[in-house]
Amino acid sequence: MSSVAEVIRRNKTGSWDISGLEVLGGRFVIDEEGGGIKHGLVISNIFCIFDEHLQNSNLQVHRRIGVFLTDEDMAMPDIMIVGDNTVSNNWGVFGSPDIIVEVISCHSEARDKGYKKDLYERCGVGEYWIVDAERQIIEIYLLADDKYVLGETSLPLDKSKIFEDIDI
Repeated sequence: MSSVAEVIRRNKTGSWDISGLEVLGGRFVIDEEGGGIKHGLVISNIFCIFDEHLQNSNLQVHRRIGVFLTDEDMAMPDIMIVGDNTVSNNWGVFGSPDIIVEVISCHSEARDKGYKKDLYERCGVGEYWIVDAERQIIEIYLLADDKYVLGETSLPLDKSKIFEDIDI
């Protein structure tokens, strides 16, 4: 098993490139496939919408950086929005983001809908968005009583429940 501390230690020495690397349940997961051009465009479009709406707030939107959630879990979501309950530095974000967005691909779907969804729920991420660009569906899971409840499931999406002034 590998620990998040090992990732931080090796990254401080510059001996690892951690782009595409996650530690999930103490196991290294390397996303060597990427999601392709469409995957990247969808991430960029959603990122820009959030970034524009959050310009004058105390919230930050991040794309493809590590979020350290437990001693054995460092995820690298496609997009996350963080506020005052998190700490950001050169290695990533520490604490639970307000929103995490994953754009699924054929090689990430099981992980995004399985382990990562359970992890984000367990760690108190307020909203978890699963974007399926191929089927043009966004599933928004809302945290209620420490459990995710499925909210919106279509495009165009009406609104985020946390940030009601943002339309996708």
